[in-house]
Amino acid sequence: MTVAYEMRGLTKTYPGRATLANDNIDLTIDAGETFCLLGANGSGKSTLVRQLAGLAVPDSGTLSLFGHDMRTRQGELTTLIGYMPQATFALNHLTVAEAIYYAGHLRGLSRAAARRTRDELIATFRLESCARQTARQLSGGQKRMLQFTLALVGTPPILVLDEPTNDLDPEHRRRVWDICADLRRAGETTIVIITHDVIEVERVVDRVGIMRDGRLVDVAELADLRRRMGDLLRLEVSGSEGPPDPLLGFGEWQQGTDGRWLLWLESSSASHAVAQLSGRQLSTMRLAAMNLEDMFLAFARDTMSARRESAHEPC
Repeated sequence: MTVAYEMRGLTKTYPGRATLANDNIDLTIDAGETFCLLGANGSGKSTLVRQLAGLAVPDSGTLSLFGHDMRTRQGELTTLIGYMPQATFALNHLTVAEAIYYAGHLRGLSRAAARRTRDELIATFRLESCARQTARQLSGGQKRMLQFTLALVGTPPILVLDEPTNDLDPEHRRRVWDICADLRRAGETTIVIITHDVIEVERVVDRVGIMRDGRLVDVAELADLRRRMGDLLRLEVSGSEGPPDPLLGFGEWQQGTDGRWLLWLESSSASHAVAQLSGRQLSTMRLAAMNLEDMFLAFARDTMSARRESAHEPC
């Protein structure tokens, strides 16, 4: 198996900050793999992907790309990596069509190939209506689609996507994930994703890395994460402005997205928990198998750690 990225002891600090942005990270990402980084804001995810994109240099440790130190490949990075940043945009004075064309040219495409690629991508992402507008004239969602489009220009072997679906409506979010799924099936593109859209990303990801306080605290395949969680179920309710009243003996509610509140239960306890909720004024109440969002939230509150520790306790 060809290795795309290999990190050993990767550490990064910022001037004036006492804590490490990235703390001694060891990680290997295989070529053709789709790898998702999860973590709370400030956990070090964006710092790590900026290093993977060649925009930041580690203070210590090693970072190699296809077997070569990243620092020796600076001249090749524009052809090897398609990077979609979270917010910044450097092409505000170019039109959409110009930005896509010049991105292709920078990635080594001929003028004719860059024009063909521009026209194909404008059609694919339905950007015809804004093709002659400058980037600074676009809405937030249009800018995000343009940034995603620019990352794809020239079909680089690596995509690094930092919150690719921020500001997108449901239709465009689905298109982004559909394209990522197609690339994953083709197996020729390595994709590294940061996202809070964890329910959608679950269908395109191979492995997940969870970051906390600058450290990579866990890396696992989805099947392994599900195995660790055993027979836990997700109890989901909505219609409460704050957390619902506590359920005796079942822990604390965790806030999900879109006004939902989540609680994780052993399947054997589910009926008792539901009975406690009966008669309360809630819009919805639902029990379901755990998804990636649940696994991340559960890990963030140390549910996984506690279950791993209990699994090793003597009988």
